[in-house]
Amino acid sequence: MSSHRSPNLNELSDQPGPSSLPSTRPQSPTSKTLRRPASHGRLSKLMIPGRSRSGSSASQASLNLDDSGGTSGRTTPELKRRAGKAAAASLLASDGKYKKFAQMVDKSLQSFENVNEWADFISFLSRLLKTLQTPSPPYTEIPRKLIVAKRLAQCLNPALPSGVHQRALDVYAYIFSIIGVDGLKRDLLIWSSGLFPFFQYAATSVRPLLIKIYETYYLPLGENLRPATKAFVLALLPGMEEETGDFFDKILSLLDRLSEAVKPSFFLQNIFLILISSPTSRLSALNYLGRRLLKAPEASGGGIESGLIIRGVSAVLNDENVLVRRSGLDLLLRVIRLDGDTIRDAEAKDKELLMRSACGVVLQRELSLSRRVYTWLLGSGETSEEQTAYFTQYGLDLLITTLHSDMEKLGSPPESLDAQRPFKVFLSLLDKWEIGSVLSERLAISSLRTVKDASESGPSTVKDEILATAAAVYEAVEPVVIWKELHSSVLDELNSKGSGTDEEINSVHVPIVLDTVLSAITSDTLTVEAELEAFHLARTLTELIPVSTYAKGSSITSDVEHTRSVADLLYSKDGDPHSAQGRLHTEVLPRIVQNAFVVFEKVAVTQEIESLLEAVRIVSVLIDHESSSLALVNGHRWLAAIIEALSKLFRYLRPSASLYHIRAVELLWDYNQLAEIHTLENVIARRMSKLPFDSAAFDAFGIFWRLTVLDALKSSDPNVQRQAETWMRCNLRSYFRVLDPILSRLLDPTIRYNDGVYAGPVDLALVRYYIDSISALFKFGAQGLSKACQSTDIRGSPHPSLITRAEGAFPNAVSYLELMVLSLISKMLHLLHSVISASSASTRHQSARHSPNPEKAVAEPKSDFEDALVQTIIDGLSNSANTPVLQHWIDFILMTAPMLSSRPSLLHSLAECFSQQIRLFILRINSVYEKVSVLDESLNVADAEVVMVLNALERVLVLLCSQPGKVEETSAHGEGGSRILGLVSTVFTVEAPSNDPAKIESPRYLDDAIHSLLVTWTITNPTTSGGAYKSQTLEKIGVRARKVLEKIFKAQPSSVIASCVHVWSLCSEQVTDAAIFDCVDALTPSAQRVVELLCQIVSGKSGRTSMSEYRADPAFLAFLEAYVSRLEAPIAVQVWTTLFNFARDVLASLASSTARVQLLAILRCLTVLAMTVSKTSALEDRRLRRDLQDTYAKVLDHVVTNAAKITDGGLWERERDQVYENGSSDPKKNGLVTTSEEGLQKINDYLASSIIPNLRTLLVEPDRVNSACSGIGVTIVVPAFKRGKVDPSVLRIVLEIAKIPSAVKTWRLQISDVFADSRFFRAKSAEEVGYWKVLIGALMDSDKERFGDLLSRITSASSANIFSNRDQEMLAKSLNLRRLSFVLIAAERNGSLSQLPAIQERLVEMLRSSAVSPRVHSEVYLCLRVLMCRISPQHLTNFWPVILGELLRIFELTMDDPPEDGSEQLQLVLAACKFLDLLLVIQSEDFQIHQWMFVTDTTDAAYPPEEHTPEAIMDRLSDILSEGVFHGAPPVSEKDGDASSIALPNTTDRGENGLRRPRLSSVRSLTSLYQLQSFFSRASMDTFEGVYENVGVDWDVVEDDLNAEIFDS
Repeated sequence: MSSHRSPNLNELSDQPGPSSLPSTRPQSPTSKTLRRPASHGRLSKLMIPGRSRSGSSASQASLNLDDSGGTSGRTTPELKRRAGKAAAASLLASDGKYKKFAQMVDKSLQSFENVNEWADFISFLSRLLKTLQTPSPPYTEIPRKLIVAKRLAQCLNPALPSGVHQRALDVYAYIFSIIGVDGLKRDLLIWSSGLFPFFQYAATSVRPLLIKIYETYYLPLGENLRPATKAFVLALLPGMEEETGDFFDKILSLLDRLSEAVKPSFFLQNIFLILISSPTSRLSALNYLGRRLLKAPEASGGGIESGLIIRGVSAVLNDENVLVRRSGLDLLLRVIRLDGDTIRDAEAKDKELLMRSACGVVLQRELSLSRRVYTWLLGSGETSEEQTAYFTQYGLDLLITTLHSDMEKLGSPPESLDAQRPFKVFLSLLDKWEIGSVLSERLAISSLRTVKDASESGPSTVKDEILATAAAVYEAVEPVVIWKELHSSVLDELNSKGSGTDEEINSVHVPIVLDTVLSAITSDTLTVEAELEAFHLARTLTELIPVSTYAKGSSITSDVEHTRSVADLLYSKDGDPHSAQGRLHTEVLPRIVQNAFVVFEKVAVTQEIESLLEAVRIVSVLIDHESSSLALVNGHRWLAAIIEALSKLFRYLRPSASLYHIRAVELLWDYNQLAEIHTLENVIARRMSKLPFDSAAFDAFGIFWRLTVLDALKSSDPNVQRQAETWMRCNLRSYFRVLDPILSRLLDPTIRYNDGVYAGPVDLALVRYYIDSISALFKFGAQGLSKACQSTDIRGSPHPSLITRAEGAFPNAVSYLELMVLSLISKMLHLLHSVISASSASTRHQSARHSPNPEKAVAEPKSDFEDALVQTIIDGLSNSANTPVLQHWIDFILMTAPMLSSRPSLLHSLAECFSQQIRLFILRINSVYEKVSVLDESLNVADAEVVMVLNALERVLVLLCSQPGKVEETSAHGEGGSRILGLVSTVFTVEAPSNDPAKIESPRYLDDAIHSLLVTWTITNPTTSGGAYKSQTLEKIGVRARKVLEKIFKAQPSSVIASCVHVWSLCSEQVTDAAIFDCVDALTPSAQRVVELLCQIVSGKSGRTSMSEYRADPAFLAFLEAYVSRLEAPIAVQVWTTLFNFARDVLASLASSTARVQLLAILRCLTVLAMTVSKTSALEDRRLRRDLQDTYAKVLDHVVTNAAKITDGGLWERERDQVYENGSSDPKKNGLVTTSEEGLQKINDYLASSIIPNLRTLLVEPDRVNSACSGIGVTIVVPAFKRGKVDPSVLRIVLEIAKIPSAVKTWRLQISDVFADSRFFRAKSAEEVGYWKVLIGALMDSDKERFGDLLSRITSASSANIFSNRDQEMLAKSLNLRRLSFVLIAAERNGSLSQLPAIQERLVEMLRSSAVSPRVHSEVYLCLRVLMCRISPQHLTNFWPVILGELLRIFELTMDDPPEDGSEQLQLVLAACKFLDLLLVIQSEDFQIHQWMFVTDTTDAAYPPEEHTPEAIMDRLSDILSEGVFHGAPPVSEKDGDASSIALPNTTDRGENGLRRPRLSSVRSLTSLYQLQSFFSRASMDTFEGVYENVGVDWDVVEDDLNAEIFDS
């Protein structure tokens, strides 16, 4: 039993091939007979008469049908073929003359090894021809025919001279003459592999010889040419490129004869397949069709499927060549008329594909092309009316459907198709009036609606393009078209649910649409949502109509009845635009005015504030424009509606509706302008005088007063302010008319307070009421009232009782002001003292009852009382029910807070309470304003409440800051405080204790306070989205919050900055980073001051005694990095010195662990700052540059050297999305602390991303850069490679170092050693593979000799040592081939062209060697797959004879003698199949002419004729596996089906992008040949479907699969 040697690819090992002599592979025992498998072959299921093209899912389903039969005695065509071949081989094997003849052929073929120049080729061919002519009579079987065919194909290389080509064709002609028709039919795929691709390269003198061979030997094959029809046509089409060419008529005749031989319908099907799949052959194919296909082919009786025709023409219309498009349009006009059978019988998606491709041609702006498209769309009618009718009947709906479906892609992600294209097509088609007139009517509004939806939902990156598209569409379409469709759309959609500057639009079309909208509102048929939308639209339209148009409205009602509406007259085809415009003034405008007032009367009695507001605006516009039709309005009904609306509006001035206060007041004034004089005053008076007494009326009037008069008094407009003061003087006359009675009652002598108690029963609520009244009056009177009180003598009062009581109580008081200060101080002290005394007594009483020692129980009554007092305040503020009386709580707190100065813990509690309330208030206000709702929203908090709490927070924080001297007074006046109470509060000012600042280093209460103030800062930011009402409300809050921050920062700058850092470290969702940085910038005079403060805090130089916690807190340096990164270059230069001095100080104290921990953060700060400064001219200063380089290099070196120590305790990171509830300043709670291993990875990532890429900018000098890279390599890279654990972060470091040319020695040795290690190809992540690609590419670029060394190792001779391990040698060759594959895939496309000849030589040598194992051959196929992805097809032309010869050898051998289960030969078959799978997916044009050998590439794959016998190798292999079971095949049961077959992906499942992908890429090994049966059976159908769908290749998936296979060892 002889062993089988793998044949030479160039020689095919000079051994009998499987096609010539019996294989020497061991045969199965004769006792093992073939048995039928459990399932039929694919084609047995496809050969069904009349079966239509099916999707792959159906095809696959048909393959899985089980065959219940066992063995069968029937003889199939494939079995007959194999039996005949075996008999012939057996007969020749016993023929001695044939054996001698074969030896002579072998000897002739061996001479090819000595071919060096073209003369040697002729010599070789002459010797071969002479050898073949030796036998007499000649044999019809050529020995070594695979090798002979391959050598002849190599002699037809285009690079060789024509003399060689002629001699090779002579050999072909002789071979065909002796083997005859039957021999050529049998071996058609063997001999055609060299002839078919040659015609396009053949010289003029050679082409006649080739044509003669085709005519003499190929055409007589007749129907037997059917499998090769597409390839044969591709071979001949280059002769049809030019109609004036020398061989045009001959090739045309040859194609005609081929058409008759294989049937014209089948021939045309292949022509259209070529139009789809072969761009270079399209023009030639169109030239043929231009001569032979002059009308649409018949669809019945075996004709061409309409979908195939449409897809072929669509592919042509999308070609980039103008000549191809022009010929394609001519073909379109001839065979696919819009009213023809072809397009009528097509599927909807095929119709849309054709329409999309045809109309896309107009974008070329080529007149000759556009004219053909218009002719196709409009037909052959003579007049415009006929053409428009034709287009409307046959093409309009299809065009609209196609364009609209494409328009809906607008706003989609950038990776999608060009979403602007359908709009461009639409605009281009408008140039043709016959098309644009009807198309725009159907598509204009829907296209604009699509644009609107895209602008609202699409990504912000494409919004500018979307708006430009909208403007282009609007400008291109005639106004009458848009507004006609808009009018129809309004009518159609109001029951379910632009702006312009053109005079015609605003004067004619807008009034008609407005009339329609107002009529719909008055009909009471709309839903609430639809009615609100209608109101918005009506208000917009009302504002668009010019004043001149309103002035033309009739003032009398027209009694003439019309049968047609104005819109009908204007927009219908048989309308009368002139009459329509006349009726516009006499009918439409008066109706608009009447309906507007009717709508107003309707909503005046409803509860819809939004609709009411819009109705007022509509009526206001009509009144302001003085429309002539206002005379038609019913004045009495109008006044009644006004009064009703005014009464309803006061409902929105209740305290719990603060959200609507501003808008309601504005609306009241709007109504007041519309109503008669004093109407508003009458409504207010009636509400307030109504019985029974209604406090809500007074609350509403108070709010109305405050938002009207007080806002006017504070206005920056002097006219508004003067009007407000005039109003007060005119209506109030004198403040003392109100003030005298209150003071008189307050000084009632019966209210006496002696020895801590009142002399009698006193109504304290009444006393408080009097004080509140005075406070409110001073709030209104402001400075004017204060001056009046100061300058007015009390004895001039018209109230005698007041004078008497004032002289009795305060005889020294002269002016009103002195009297009020003294009286209010007295009364308020009495009130407070009585409350405190009562509370203290109660506390002592309770303590005495429960304590065994009463004396001890009352030892510290003050402390107990203060605790209870503070808790009461906190409970009171936390209760939302107390919000209406919040002012009283705040006034009390402002007075009592100084009494708690000796109890800082209680002040801390108050501060935290105030901070929490500020956050709650401001967040509640913001959330309500951000809601979009037509319903009323409840909000009982206004800006005044927030300002009140801010005042209280400021007072407490000032007390806690405890600076020497008196605490700076808080401004208690303003929105939330009382000036009188502010004066009174000075009584309680105390000397603040001088506390050590170290004890208040950013405590929790300050963090809470700063956080609440920053939340307020964020929400009140002017850039925050919101309406004008929100801005007015939040502006007051923001100004007050800023004043609080400024005052606290002035007292405690370091503590405030520390708190800002702590808040920043929490990443609170309520505070933005921008707000924090803006706040810090606003508080500090310069960025340099901020950096100084932070450096002082971190270094412990800020005068604090307890800095251990904060010195170690990494949040400060992280904040400093973030802050510095925001600085502009000129400002960064200013802080340069401060930060670098700080870095030097840290370097000087590296002995401490604290300093080492800070190194990384300092490095990050220096990097950010240095990169910013490098953009300026500052580095031109030599000294500055040297300082930068020295300091930065030292810090970097220490970080790299001490990386392990730095990460011992973990690295701090900001924690994302953390809620601020804990308020802790502990860095372990304010951020994440990574583990040591994670910390090292973070350092590596930072080095790779921010340091190494910028080293040349930071260190400038090459020596310093190389030194830094060397240090990183020695400290980080080398140990990682030695451990064998190279993380992606380390690879990124090496990758970035590799980009520095001068640092090549730092990394090259390590990468080279790893690449040479056999463990390199272990499984790696996609990220690692990406890094290694770049690194290996850089390695090869850095040393050009490495590639040659790698190639030499691949083909190095085997060791002659008998003790050498053959398996180890094969493994080494396999690994070197895999290294070559990885080097190739790591390179750019065509990046290895210079080495391509050497690569081909080594691969061929591997394939021809008989000393290598199938495993090595499998690696060759992997390398070939990589070549197909990395080298353009035109550079691989001379490689195809070798590739095809090897593939034919393997598959022929597989059919003759299938490999044993589990053998290495089986893995070689898998590698060849995966290579073929990739070729079928790529569909390169060089391979298309050869693929018929392996798969059925004609329509027979989907439409097999009766009694069809497949000739393609994949189909034959499928049939062989289906008809007989080879040795070792697994048994298959009916229940389990074909369990041994590999589960391949469905061809219809191509992923989200719909592109073609290989199906065997995930298969790594085989145990039986039967596992490939599904691939064999589906290869032809899947290839045909891929071509038919005309989708591209998913190159990303192809490359990912190759990467995964390379790293799978």
